Amino acid sequence: GLREARIKASGTLETKPVVAFLRKSEPDWRTALENADLTLLMDGFRAKSFTALLPGYLRPTGRFSADLRVSPGLRFGGAVRMEDFSLRPTLYTQTIENIDVSLQLDGTRLQLERATASVGDSIVRADGFVDIGNFREPLYHLEIQGSRTPLVRTPDLLLHADVDLILD
Repeated sequence: GLREARIKASGTLETKPVVAFLRKSEPDWRTALENADLTLLMDGFRAKSFTALLPGYLRPTGRFSADLRVSPGLRFGGAVRMEDFSLRPTLYTQTIENIDVSLQLDGTRLQLERATASVGDSIVRADGFVDIGNFREPLYHLEIQGSRTPLVRTPDLLLHADVDLILD
């Protein structure tokens, strides 16, 4: 639960843009954070402590940790780690379990360092990145692989396939 969780936040933030941010009906977060120098460490968070916030397809399992930074000039950095998450089965899919994800944030680039999940007896792996330097036309590359991965499950059919998908 929350007893094991820790949060540590530190840094500096100019008050004038923050006050303006809070007073606006449509706040401008970019201006408020432009000269910020902040660090946020989160460790030991368990999904079961936040069941009311989770989407219905996500089981209340897993742990979450993060080490995030914003430096002057809106330079973002850090890492996010999620372990042992799982998705509920649907009418046509199996349970997806043991979801482990490591993300690195460096400026405008979000790097998927490692992602694995169990789908039936298959291990699915993914890696890649998204770069939102140009927000309207982001660059991305994602590779997903799995052997004998169950794709569809009904009472009459279980469809497996070898997955080797690249999105560019």
